[in-house]
This record gives sequence, C-alpha cells and structure tokens, in this order.
Amino acid sequence: MPSRRRVRLRYELRESGRVVTALIFTALLYLLIGMLFATLPPFVHGDLGYSTLVAGGIISLQYVTTFMSRAAAGRTADTRGPKRAVTIGFAVGTASSAALLAATLMVERPGWSLAALCMSRLALGVAESFAGTGTIAWGVGRLGAPRLARILSWNGMLSYGGLAVGAPLGVFIVNQADPVGLGIACTIIAAGAWLLASVRAPTVPTAGEHLGFRAVLLRVLPYGSALALASTGFGTIAAFVTLFYLARGWSGAAYALSSFGICFAAFRFVLSGVIARFGGLRVALGAMAVEAAGLVLLAAANSAAMASLAAAVVGLGFSPMFPALGVEAVATVPPASRGSAIGTYNLFADVAMVFVGPAAGLIASHLGYGGVYFGAAACVGAAAVIAALLLAVRRRRATFIDAAPGLRHRPAVPGQT
Repeated sequence: MPSRRRVRLRYELRESGRVVTALIFTALLYLLIGMLFATLPPFVHGDLGYSTLVAGGIISLQYVTTFMSRAAAGRTADTRGPKRAVTIGFAVGTASSAALLAATLMVERPGWSLAALCMSRLALGVAESFAGTGTIAWGVGRLGAPRLARILSWNGMLSYGGLAVGAPLGVFIVNQADPVGLGIACTIIAAGAWLLASVRAPTVPTAGEHLGFRAVLLRVLPYGSALALASTGFGTIAAFVTLFYLARGWSGAAYALSSFGICFAAFRFVLSGVIARFGGLRVALGAMAVEAAGLVLLAAANSAAMASLAAAVVGLGFSPMFPALGVEAVATVPPASRGSAIGTYNLFADVAMVFVGPAAGLIASHLGYGGVYFGAAACVGAAAVIAALLLAVRRRRATFIDAAPGLRHRPAVPGQT
C-alpha cells in the first residue's frame, strides 16, 4: 500500500475513533431504546392481556415527549452546556427504567402496570431529546465545528447500531430472566451512562447570540422539510417491506432490510469527506436522485432479488440525507445556537416517523404496496425541489456579493459559512 494511503487510513481511523469516543452516549441511549422495541409489545399484549393497538400505542408514546422536549433540550445544551443536557437525559432515562421495572413487578395488576409503562415511555422520550441533542453538541464542542459532518454521520451509525444490538439483546434478557430482568438491565445501563457523563470533562457553552426557538425554526425549516420528505423512503421500507413481500408471495424480506442497512452504513464511513468536498446541498441532491430511483425500482420489482437490490439503492441514497442537510441547517444559526438548531432539525425527523406510517397505510389500502413506494418517490422528488431551490438561492446570493465588492465581507446570515 502506498505510504500516502497508509497515512490517510491512519488519519481516518484516528479521527473516527475520536468521534466514536465523543458519541458513546448515543450508542448507550439507542441500545436502551432498542432493548424495548422488540420486548414491550409482547409484554403488553401477552403478559398484560391488552390489544395489539394498545401495545403499538405504548411504543409510539415515547415520541410524543421526544417531539415536545426537543426545543428545551437544545436550549439547555446552548445555555448550560451539552454535559448538562446529557446528564439530565440519562437521569430521566434512569427514572424511566425504574418505572419499567415497577411495571414488570406488577403483572398481576395490569392497570397499574400499564400506567407505570406509560410513565416510563413518556420519560424515555424526554431522555432521548436531552441525551441525543446534548451528545451531538458535546461532540462538536470537543472536536470542533469543522468535524460536524463526521459527527452527524457517526451519530447516525451509532444510533442504528444501538438499535440493531439492543433489540436482540432485549429479547435474550427476557428469555433468560423474564421481563423483570429487562427492567433491571435497563436501569443499570441508564444509571451507568449517567455516571459516565457526570465524570467526563464538560465543554464551555459557546458565547454569543442565542436565538429564540421561533428564529431557529424559521432558519432550519427548509432543510428540515427536505429531510422529512426524504425520510419517507426509509419509513416506508421499515414499516411495509415485509407486507410488500407477503403481498407478492415472496420470501426473504429480511434480506431487503439487511441490504438497505448494509448500504446505509457502508456509505456513512466515507460520507464526511464527500460532504466537505461537494457541500451538503449538492450531496443531498445527488442522494435524493438515487433514493427516488431505488423507490421506483422497488415499486416496480417483479422478484424478491430485484426488490432487495432496490432496497440497497434506497439505503445508499438515504444514507447522506441527515448529515448533508444537517450541516447546512446548523450553518444558518450563530455558533451559540447550534444545540437549538440540532434539536429543532431533529424535530422534522420525528414528525416524518410519526406521519409516514399512517399515510403509507392509507395509500396501501387504496393503491396497493407498489403505490406506497411510488408515493415515497414523489415525496423524495419534492425534497429535491426544495434542495435545488436552496442551492439556486445560494448561487444567486454569491453572484450578487461578487458583483458588489463592498458586500463581500458582510455575511448575509449569522453563522453562515
């Protein structure tokens, strides 16, 4: 291997190691969340005897408070420091896990157990907001704003990795030690994460202008809207690809999910360099074209192999979306408001995940599962229109500033790069 390549590889490994160390709380947070995804519905439906509707609602309940607390989490990270946000998150997560443990100990009283579970899920939503937003802001504080693309890329990989490991781990614990063991394990993980965050050195909150939530929302809105629309590809595959395979009489839906995940993760390894070279909007536009093509191919697939290939293409296209648009969104606010921008930007991903399932189910009931993926492709196309308009506005602004020498050193937007 040429020495230049070896040096570059060592640099990439060293940088990736620093980022993963800074973002360890993301992995712990989503390990905790993943452990409950596959275990709570059987507990609510089987052990407590409630309907599948109630079981599904218990899972979704978390995202109500996640959505509601995003702004507060970002404001805390900006004004009181990211460490404070993370420790609050895992303190609430520990309380959530304790409520889960209480629920597992009250199986003989289903009403009380369900009430404890509801409190646990609502608290976990707050924990996700504070710990998730604070971890990203802490990573930026430790490693510097120029590494934001790398931080966002690895944060996504660690969150999906935590979910992927957590789900089978939760099932294993329940099988070996009953639901009570799950409650104990979750409490230990949350409390351990809180302790680790408490002893880690803080970063100083960035001095400067702190924008209010409304001002941050207006600046992040175009990028967040594009993210929400582009997320429909992931949402429809996660929710409906298994039913799509069953409707076509195919087996092997798991291969489609695996191919999506492998391509998603593989591209994230090289993503930060691509964004730095070409810019977030250009990368997002190219990725949207790939994702839309994969969704059309999936809708028209006439074999399981073709559907798996299409899912892989969608994963490749969706992979850059969050970090590419996120870098652009955060650049629209002053450095002192980065935490608020990250929290607000995440709101749009939350909204997408809440609405994509019901909307896609409505389409499937009228147009079939092929219509779901054609509809998702149309949403990704709409996201591409937004990204193209943002890029056109930027080019026009740059042309105007170049034509007016007196404006060249006057930034149009605080924090814009």
